[in-house]
Amino acid sequence: MTAQASRRSEQATNFMFVDSTNSDSYVTLDFDATLASGNDTFDWTLSLFVRNATDEVYVANSNVNNRGLTYVVHNPPRTFGLRFSTEFF
Repeated sequence: MTAQASRRSEQATNFMFVDSTNSDSYVTLDFDATLASGNDTFDWTLSLFVRNATDEVYVANSNVNNRGLTYVVHNPPRTFGLRFSTEFF
C-alpha cells in the first residue's frame, strides 16, 4: 500500500503572468493498494487506486489569446479504479 501527497504553492500557469491565469496553492493525495497471489502456477496482481482523493480543483494550464481572452484547463477530477494483471507463459 502506498500513499503520496503533493503540495504546490501559488504559481503562474502562463508566461504572460496575467492574474486570472494564476493557480492557487493546493495539495493532492493519491493512494494505491495491491494484492498479489504468490502462486507459481497462476501469478496475478489486483490493484486499487485513487488519484486526487480530495477532489482538489486547480488550474493546470492556461493561455491568453491575442484579443486578451483567457482560457484555463483544470486538473482531472478524483479518479479511482481497479487493475488486474497476470502473466501467461
